[in-house]
Amino acid sequence: MKTNYIFAAILVSSLIGAFIASRSMKTVFALVSGALALYALLRQVI
Repeated sequence: MKTNYIFAAILVSSLIGAFIASRSMKTVFALVSGALALYALLRQVI
């Protein structure tokens, strides 16, 4: 997976999380964004 796709997925996940009213779903999308960001960071290092 190209890094650009990972960054786009982080952006989409963050935007969805920002516009959802449910607090639990905001947490889920924040965790997804964080996991994708961590994956992208580790992919750059390795």
